[in-house]
Amino acid sequence: MKTNPAAGKKIFLLRHDQVVFPDHHDSAGQPIGGVILGQLDYPIANGHNQPRYDAIATIVTRHLMAQGTTDDRPTIFFAGSDLLRVRQTFNNLQAALARRKPPLLASLNPLATDKNFREQHFGAWHGMTYAMVEANHKAAYDLFWQDFINQAPPPDKDNQGESFITLYHRATAAMEKLLATRSDKNIMLVVHDGVIRALLAFFYQTIEGHNLDKALTTSMACKLPYLALLKIDYEIFTKPVIDFL
Repeated sequence: MKTNPAAGKKIFLLRHDQVVFPDHHDSAGQPIGGVILGQLDYPIANGHNQPRYDAIATIVTRHLMAQGTTDDRPTIFFAGSDLLRVRQTFNNLQAALARRKPPLLASLNPLATDKNFREQHFGAWHGMTYAMVEANHKAAYDLFWQDFINQAPPPDKDNQGESFITLYHRATAAMEKLLATRSDKNIMLVVHDGVIRALLAFFYQTIEGHNLDKALTTSMACKLPYLALLKIDYEIFTKPVIDFL
């Protein structure tokens, strides 16, 4: 990207909240963790993270108020994936922003959803754990981890399944479109772990001049727990800043 239409604006990337898997239990009835969710549509575990949402609302508004805008209140445009866990996370964040008295943001737009911000499609491995995949599909599992950037999982019955580099291209194309059409706005994206890593690689290339391999290596090294929040400032960007409590 040769120009910087969002210069001076802030971009926030927020990973969705923790997901629950109501139909994934072992023989003893215990919940199974580490399920490959991909584009399956599961809800979040609601009700236990209000302090984190309130903290995110505080962090975001503090950084926006520091812009030195002449407006009474700053604005931000919310966008993200159309999957349930993202939409529920956004609803919780919107409620936290609305709880602030007096409200500091000028407006709260509905989440603008884009399927290109969905998580990587894991094909036939959806709903399995990596341990299950390794035990039952060892050859495909080994091939995938030899080059997980370019290698896609086996397709599902609908012939779907994608590599990380495919995710990278669709997510970054959607990001470029968003930057071009919303250059007057601060932006918050509520998305998925893989999408955040893809977008970080995009920003490392765009702003720091990394080649794609270095950008991907750097982004893959980041730790992104549920509700991880990253702030990207185009004007003074050096590296993404991850704000945690």
